[in-house]
Amino acid sequence: MYDSLNSSTSKKTNIDTFLFQKGFGGCNFYNGFLTKATDSLLQRTFLNKSNLLEKYVTVNKSGDSYNDTTYLYFMKDFNDVDFSFCKELDKAKNMRLYKSRFIFNKTFSNKYPFPLPARELWYSIRRVMIKDKMQLIALINSKKQL
Repeated sequence: MYDSLNSSTSKKTNIDTFLFQKGFGGCNFYNGFLTKATDSLLQRTFLNKSNLLEKYVTVNKSGDSYNDTTYLYFMKDFNDVDFSFCKELDKAKNMRLYKSRFIFNKTFSNKYPFPLPARELWYSIRRVMIKDKMQLIALINSKKQL
């Protein structure tokens, strides 16, 4: 794992371990969309030929950690990317889930003496342009011997 191209320290990590610790390993918050156990599809919109947006509302909110509304963005153009938020959803839609937005409305809770504020969590996969590919290759090669 590296925090920048200029980092003098590094740590070699198994990709499965990295995804479990830093990614979404062990986290099944997309399962409700497959089983429809907690969420109901409210709206499906094709943004263009290759992009789909689905809006869900939570119908079985079993705690304060559950959001009220979810937006899932799918794209056909990301099939060459190995990382996935949820392979099962990708397969079911025949598209790649590339962005998720979880909307929490302001609410009151018996657990806290104050209102929980409205908030939004989002995750996305996006392509980035690498300015100096040779510098990146040199960084990777320099860490291979660790």
